Amino acid sequence: MVKKQENSFSKDKIMNIALPILLWGVVTAAYAFRRPLEMLLFSIDPYVLLLVCIPVALLLLKKVSFSEIGLKLGKPIYGIPLALFLPAILFIRFFFMGKSFVLTGDILPLIISSVAEEVFFRGYLQSQFDKSFNGNIGLSFVLTNLLFAFVHLIKGYNILGVLSVGAVGLYFSFVKDKKGGDSLGYSAAAHSLYNIVNISLR
Repeated sequence: MVKKQENSFSKDKIMNIALPILLWGVVTAAYAFRRPLEMLLFSIDPYVLLLVCIPVALLLLKKVSFSEIGLKLGKPIYGIPLALFLPAILFIRFFFMGKSFVLTGDILPLIISSVAEEVFFRGYLQSQFDKSFNGNIGLSFVLTNLLFAFVHLIKGYNILGVLSVGAVGLYFSFVKDKKGGDSLGYSAAAHSLYNIVNISLR
């Protein structure tokens, strides 16, 4: 009986790693072939579509819970400052470099894609890896953000850019984690604000 339970547990553990990586492969392929796929989907970005639809489908199938994804209030006393901290640092850095803050018309698509990436990477992937590694946040953070960084390599980022994305992703992982804000909302806000500051200061 014990052996059966151990075998079952190991299979569950493997599935919690293999299925997310497989779905990440699907999402990455959608980005790589996004231009021809957009023509089939009436200009809807297939990358963003899958980033949101995969976790939603898994929620509806009860394969993951709302709490695992991070759809909860969490700890606002930590989450709000953490969501603002990195974008504020970036803003101050660019401000002292003499750059001006100019909002563009690309803000809404940028927010949508930022939130979508958080739903899939920090909401779904990170939570599944966290379960697989028995709450070892170091392993779940690193694996989540290796996959996150690799997608940006496909997007055309250079090696330094990819390393920077991975490092920033580690911060977003902490913001979402129970040791940080304990909610996807705060990491999504941090990601969106960071990207807005990044494209608006020039």
